[in-house]
Amino acid sequence: MYLSVGLMGALWCVFAASAGSKVRSRAAQRAFADSLRPVPLLPTRLVAPAALAVTAAEAGIVLGLGWSVAAVVAGWATARAGPPSCSSSPACCSPS
Repeated sequence: MYLSVGLMGALWCVFAASAGSKVRSRAAQRAFADSLRPVPLLPTRLVAPAALAVTAAEAGIVLGLGWSVAAVVAGWATARAGPPSCSSSPACCSPS
């Protein structure tokens, strides 16, 4: 648990710094979009939407990782992997 929380925390910091640096001002977002212009697979007309999509994805990852860390630390069952075991409910093991 400590390792997973630590790794999720580190990823949260990376994505928060990345998204935060782009969201802080229009000039920063524009500079990021300009850095995508040399990418040969990205048409010029899609540079600004792609930059916005990357920023939105990073912000979404920040929110998702924050929620996941909170869930793991709180011990919520939704954060645990795997289906419920049959030992907790004998009815699930009986044939239908």
